[in-house]
Amino acid sequence: MSLTEKSVTGIFLISVIILIRLFMLDKIPKRTFVILWFVSIIHLLLPFSIPFRLSIYSIFNVNKNVFSSLGFLTQNDTALSILDLKVLLYGKESFFPFLKNLPPWFSWVWIAGSIICALFFLYSYFHFIIKSGSSIVMSKKETETIINFNTLRRNIEIRISDTIDVPLTYGVFNPIIIIPAYYDLRNNQDIRYVLYHEYIHIKNFDSAIKIIAAIAVLVHWFNPFVWVLYILLSRDIELSCDEAVIKYFGEESKTEYANTLIKMEEIKSSFVPVCNFFNKSLIEQRILSIMRIKKKSKIIIIFSCLLVLGVSFLFATSEKKSLNITHSKPRVYMINGNGEVNGHDINDLPEKIKGRKIISITRIKNNSK
Repeated sequence: MSLTEKSVTGIFLISVIILIRLFMLDKIPKRTFVILWFVSIIHLLLPFSIPFRLSIYSIFNVNKNVFSSLGFLTQNDTALSILDLKVLLYGKESFFPFLKNLPPWFSWVWIAGSIICALFFLYSYFHFIIKSGSSIVMSKKETETIINFNTLRRNIEIRISDTIDVPLTYGVFNPIIIIPAYYDLRNNQDIRYVLYHEYIHIKNFDSAIKIIAAIAVLVHWFNPFVWVLYILLSRDIELSCDEAVIKYFGEESKTEYANTLIKMEEIKSSFVPVCNFFNKSLIEQRILSIMRIKKKSKIIIIFSCLLVLGVSFLFATSEKKSLNITHSKPRVYMINGNGEVNGHDINDLPEKIKGRKIISITRIKNNSK
């Protein structure tokens, strides 16, 4: 499967996840959507496709190709029409044949776009590293006191910086949490909420997921659905961490945790007024989501697992080809004006040429009356 075909099938997969998210965001665990987004990222990045007999493309491909090819052939516009179908026994046509004849300059445009996107991500990353370079490292004793819930083998370092306005986490194997200097560290409960949220990012390797997602954007930058994937993935990661905070501290902490986010946003907005609208809309979504959080039953969790498996097998796999090669030369099928193929009814044609590719169709008109 080519890059462009991967991107097109990725659109279908992303669209399905968006629809599921639209109706079930508050009904199933938020981490379900992070996993679904990750499945779509892997689908986009794998250099090969995974064939599956029950894939959506396996189900619809054969009949779609055959009937679209033969739709105009059933018109009996002459007394006798003979159709010569040369069928080659080496697999089926691509599900997206229009993608096979892309102009040669497309490769150069793709490379240029990928380089520009890579420079953008690298600039953002190194700009952040430079800004956080002046941060103050919190002592190990203070760190262990604040994050006594850490059960990971990885050591977590906490820093305080006056150059950022939101808590940030970076690093996969040596994770670092940076806290804005304006945070009131004396408010023990607020800081525990914030740090546990960042701790969940570290525990779930969210930094690594975001890096892999950025690579998918570099490869498929021309596909707007992949950019939507990246944005919604970032939001769903935050929502899933909020859900984990409430699960850890209990449902009675929802109001207090929401108030913590509001206080953070009020302080941040005074520093960055230009970002007010975007931040406000995002924080409102998080607060509404927090207040709707309920303990998920085992049935819901099982349903979520089955949902991930179902979407993955149906939409993240490719058509399974039937390669029943029994002839070394093309076989010729003759269709007459009565809709018969080699003496068989035309309705049997899809089954008779399943797994084969139509390489040419020739119409021979007989003008005899």
